[in-house]
Amino acid sequence: MEVDDGIIRKNPAKSVWKDYGCEPEEKKALTVGQQKQLMEFVKFDSRYKRYYPMLTVMPGTGVRCGELVGLTWDDVDMGKKEIHIRRTLIYKNFGNGMEYCVSTPKTKSGIHTIPMSNKVYNAFIQQKELNTMLGKDRNNLEIGDCRISGRFLIRTQKIKKVSNVCQPGISVRPQR
Repeated sequence: MEVDDGIIRKNPAKSVWKDYGCEPEEKKALTVGQQKQLMEFVKFDSRYKRYYPMLTVMPGTGVRCGELVGLTWDDVDMGKKEIHIRRTLIYKNFGNGMEYCVSTPKTKSGIHTIPMSNKVYNAFIQQKELNTMLGKDRNNLEIGDCRISGRFLIRTQKIKKVSNVCQPGISVRPQR
């Protein structure tokens, strides 16, 4: 080996297999107290406060990150207080570098409607006001040669390259 021959000082692949075959660590949800601390921090921090409305929606609805960032305003029915989950937005390397991809959920049950609480309803109002204030309210996201109907709720400068084709066999949603 190169290490034994003195070509390199240490084996860069030495620890690659150290957790192979081990059970993955169990994910732990934030406690109510930790959620309150997080929300207070985000609400008043100059860098992160723009995420406060959507961070309010996540625990209030149980939506996944990909489902949340895949929402358009057409998916949010403020009159009926309903959220329609129809797609997910993923960021993945499909062989041409990292890119965003809009995909439908893997199963029919992944397409569903979630009722809104008053807190979630108010968070969507705040997000709409924030989008208008930031000049993002009229931005449609280009998907290949077409546009998705409606405007995405959250839009950052980082969403630039989007593909409308996800490769088959690639999991776009983590297991619940």
